[in-house]
Amino acid sequence: MPPEKTVDEIINTLHASVASMQYFETLDMICEKVEFNLDEAALLQRIKQLADD
Repeated sequence: MPPEKTVDEIINTLHASVASMQYFETLDMICEKVEFNLDEAALLQRIKQLADD
């Protein structure tokens, strides 16, 4: 059985999760201000990746 996570690991994971959420909320707000659709951009990026492969 693998060892359980330490309290520090759990806290670090929580901090990373909160930072990630804040990043995406900020990104979403910026996209809204410049009228840019993040979902469409992600789809276009994926299409570009497939075309480059």
